[in-house]
Amino acid sequence: MYETNKNTVPIEGEVEFMRNYISLMKLRCNEKTEVTTTFDIKKSVEIAPLLFISLVENAFKHGVSSNRPSRIDIRLLQNEDELIFDCDNTNYPKDDADRSGSGIGLENTRRRLDLIYHGRYEWEQSLNDDIYHVRITLRNEQTKE
Repeated sequence: MYETNKNTVPIEGEVEFMRNYISLMKLRCNEKTEVTTTFDIKKSVEIAPLLFISLVENAFKHGVSSNRPSRIDIRLLQNEDELIFDCDNTNYPKDDADRSGSGIGLENTRRRLDLIYHGRYEWEQSLNDDIYHVRITLRNEQTKE
């Protein structure tokens, strides 16, 4: 939690935090849930702390059913000019009585991206065949448009 007081943190720490969170959440899932992760970081970069965790939380909150097959696929890839976070998960919408899915996490993530990475990020979000997809692409500063 002390890391959140900093403007940026090493990507390796963010990956470790996400791995630990995913491991913890997998303990709550049954055999009907398949969780895959890929973290391919080639060199150390600094990013805003806890930038992707709301999306990982949402994948477990809205992507897992206790009685139906569920899938979560989380990827964080780095290439020469970009850092790409992808998350795909089955979509089991909450009913109107369950207000835990208010969307504030997505809204706050978008706001943070606008403030910290203005002009240097792309956001993709879609729902196709009951699979929710979100992708955030962060461009390095030197490749700014």
